[in-house]
Amino acid sequence: MKEYTHRPIGVIYAFHWIDGDGSADEANNLLNWYFVDAVKDKIDFIGINYYTRSFVERREPILKAGGFTISWKSLSGYGFACKPNTLSKAGLPVSDAGWEIYPKGLYNITKAICERYKKPVYITENGIADNKDLLRPYYLLSHLAAIERLLEEGYDIRGYLHWSLTDNYEWAKGFSLRFGLVHVDYDKKLFTPRPSFFLFREIIRNRTTNRFNAFLKVPFDLLE
Repeated sequence: MKEYTHRPIGVIYAFHWIDGDGSADEANNLLNWYFVDAVKDKIDFIGINYYTRSFVERREPILKAGGFTISWKSLSGYGFACKPNTLSKAGLPVSDAGWEIYPKGLYNITKAICERYKKPVYITENGIADNKDLLRPYYLLSHLAAIERLLEEGYDIRGYLHWSLTDNYEWAKGFSLRFGLVHVDYDKKLFTPRPSFFLFREIIRNRTTNRFNAFLKVPFDLLE
């Protein structure tokens, strides 16, 4: 691409933070670093798609295929592997999709990317499936607070794009999961802003999450 333009070229990748035992480092190396390491010298910025974490432990027997070694397995009850609309094993709320709200993971993975690659980053996807908009305000606020903390610490984060502005077609899940700040009535073609839409507006107007951070302690302790 750089042969055809002088404009910045970047890559967007679906990252997720990985917690667990010693096999977590090995999982991170393959799932988060392997691809970006291969292209890091050809790009100017990195786009981070982040929704939640994974939690792993070492597996036996170890799998080997195509030159890769899989030494871990994901544990249920954390990250992407939760029962929808419950609490995770860590006591954190879980979305309609069964994904744990884990803003610490966005902080951890973004910090690690900035330190590993020394390039500007954009948060290019971050959001939650929540039809009733009960958890989205907490999700939005906690993840923006994590980004604000990183900015205060001097990390080069250039932008944040919430997924998504409106409800949309979600791949294999079709129209069943609703990620929008704006509710869509598909039959009547009506668009109705959810409460989280107005929260996002106020955060943008104030250019900080500080006035709302008290809400990250009750009913869930999301701000560490």
